[in-house]
Amino acid sequence: MDIRFKVLSCIAVLAVIIPGCGKKVATVKEIVIKSITANSTLDTKKAPWDFHPIYLMDNNPDTVWQEGVDNSYGEGTYITFDFEKPIGFNVLKVLNGFARFESYAEENGQFKDVEISAEMRDTPGSKKGANASFKKVAYVKDPKTGKAVSQEELVKLHTTLIGDRIIITLKSAHPGTKYKDTCLSEVKFGLEDAGKVEIFPNNSMDLVKKQIDELKLYQTNNWIFHGLKETTKNAPDCSDLRFYGNQGQLSLQIYHNGTISRTPATGYDNKGSYREYLPAMNGSYTVEGFDKKGVSISVKNSSGAQESWTIALVVQDDDNWNSMKTEFGTDFNRMIKPAGSCYLVKIDVRDREREMKGGEFMFNYYTFLSRKFDCNSNCAPGQ
Repeated sequence: MDIRFKVLSCIAVLAVIIPGCGKKVATVKEIVIKSITANSTLDTKKAPWDFHPIYLMDNNPDTVWQEGVDNSYGEGTYITFDFEKPIGFNVLKVLNGFARFESYAEENGQFKDVEISAEMRDTPGSKKGANASFKKVAYVKDPKTGKAVSQEELVKLHTTLIGDRIIITLKSAHPGTKYKDTCLSEVKFGLEDAGKVEIFPNNSMDLVKKQIDELKLYQTNNWIFHGLKETTKNAPDCSDLRFYGNQGQLSLQIYHNGTISRTPATGYDNKGSYREYLPAMNGSYTVEGFDKKGVSISVKNSSGAQESWTIALVVQDDDNWNSMKTEFGTDFNRMIKPAGSCYLVKIDVRDREREMKGGEFMFNYYTFLSRKFDCNSNCAPGQ
């Protein structure tokens, strides 16, 4: 292998010719994340914020990625690390298992035998792999606090792998005492040269933080959704649980058993005439998923007509906040007055039946939810 050292912008760079390809690749000793994905993750639909693979490189031993294959330890599951710049590495530093607590680590499966491969995404035939084994996570007692502290393991490969796409495939697991779920908490990459190990710094923490903040927003929106199901009457410090929108006012109730009811949405149109915008409804709902826009549910009334709802927390100066200012004009400040003690919630209602007849029918409604609502055990994901 032809290796030539250069220095570029104070970052050590290796110019490497990939065997069998004849292509020179400049590798860097830093991590610049493009994306981290997995072909299976626990609760991807119900609670995508819990075990996302981005947690593998967040420098937080309390977060964890967990595979999502039912009734097995997930052998064959793989994690793909796509980086903006290629790296050359021959060591990994891993925090195995569900390392937050020693009991969690014992109860859940941990990585044992793995296959690690690297390739250049734009170079067919550049893939090269190596096998390795991870030990079960070890703990030592902190002499000051007496608490058990998880320890990272340095895993050495028999060869140097090069690429901007790294794939770790689970081949076998250390079994857990309680659950057939295999976990991994942290992964770092580095290079050993002349007996000295250098772990590459992660220079993508802004991106990691942004993705984690988005995941927290997913979780908050789910919490808000459950709050609407729990609350039939707000605390005194919050306005009535009534919905105000660009098409009149209405009252609705979402129930834990998957049913929903709504009064007619009525109000005055721009000609001063009082009218009904949305009919009263008794129906059922199913949760479709989560994204940055909120919790998506599909609603079907007793006659079979369908609507699509998106329920989301309104955060000051976000898109929902600004669109609300536009819709309500001078009434906006009056409407948000309780927001210090209440959550401001928006529901977008899309009428599928009317859309099938042509045009777009979207109605926006807002309400306040008391911050004193406590989810507790009633907020199981996806209910």
